[in-house]
Amino acid sequence: MHVQRARAGGVLAITVVNMAAQGITVALLVPLLRVAGVPTSGGVVGAIDRGIQSAFHLVGLRPTLPAVLALFIAVAWAQAMLEHLELVQTTRLEQEIVRDLREALYGQLLAARWQFFTERRGSDLTHAVTRDTDRAGAAAGYLLRGMAQSASVVIYGVLAIAISPVASGIALAGGLLLALLLRPTLRSAHETGEALSSISADALALVTQHVDAIKLVKSYGAEARTLEAFQAVAARSAGSAVDATRAHARAHVVTIAGSATLLGAILFVAIETLHLDAATTLVLAFLFWRLVPRLMDVQQSIRFAVHELPGFEIVQRLLVASAAARETGAAVSTATPMTVRVDIAFDRVSFAYDATPVLDSASCVIPAGRITGFAGPSGSGKTTLVDLVLGLVMPTAGVI
Repeated sequence: MHVQRARAGGVLAITVVNMAAQGITVALLVPLLRVAGVPTSGGVVGAIDRGIQSAFHLVGLRPTLPAVLALFIAVAWAQAMLEHLELVQTTRLEQEIVRDLREALYGQLLAARWQFFTERRGSDLTHAVTRDTDRAGAAAGYLLRGMAQSASVVIYGVLAIAISPVASGIALAGGLLLALLLRPTLRSAHETGEALSSISADALALVTQHVDAIKLVKSYGAEARTLEAFQAVAARSAGSAVDATRAHARAHVVTIAGSATLLGAILFVAIETLHLDAATTLVLAFLFWRLVPRLMDVQQSIRFAVHELPGFEIVQRLLVASAAARETGAAVSTATPMTVRVDIAFDRVSFAYDATPVLDSASCVIPAGRITGFAGPSGSGKTTLVDLVLGLVMPTAGVI
């Protein structure tokens, strides 16, 4: 946990430095416009230009075209390296989350009572420890990337507000409207994510069951029927994937179209209504040109995180359930082999799985030092008797 916090702090620090680098690249656009002959003396843009000139003079340099371009390229390279480092550290943190979830869940399962396992498909537990923990890590990764992308939105937004509060206010209002339009897509992403979890678990259960019983399948010539059952699940899985992609694509279309409309409205207001000068308009256009794709990235990261979130929810439910079903007493690893020297007697023992009775006031004696077998039809309670002897489950009534 401490390592994860430190790594998360490192990712945050990289994000902050990256934000500063992005602000510098935008600011360096102003002297480039001046060198190209575009007037930059007025308003916030003029203040940025004068500040950069002062910074150059402070280190004994003149803000010529080669000098400004060299600094711009250097900052762009530094920003690219920071984004590379941020991606690697985010992925590493994501995998550490997956590992910790996996180890926690597996440890809880090992400590759970036997009855906990009899109430669930073994393949569902396997799916949770493997596939669902992967999805939980993916959700965390998307959220981390969304936070980093949001940092870029903040820095570009602050610069835009400083240059033109009116145009930025229009952008903010349009962004909020776009977020409201996209809100139903988050619910759809979660629903398709739940469907994917359910279908994936069913597919694993079916394959596990068929592979474990492959001898019976071949003995009864049931290959065709088994294949048909698998094809039905595979078709459901493919359909679920298509539904998820369709939902993501629909949201993407709305995001692109809405962003383009918003950008056009901002530029129209800047030129026709606010009558901003050329340098201010160009810098503002550049800011929103960089801002709009990042808004799209943030929205997409959140949507993908919500789509993967059901995996995390499944893992959390199992962690809570297995903790509630934790065995009491000494761990299995400290148990010593038992030698039975006295008879084992069942005195009016009853047992039920939830509301389904299996044994009702059963009484019998298992003699010590002898081999005893239980015979009876399927479902008569033979396995339950053995589980009771081993202490894997406890009777609901009676004494052993």
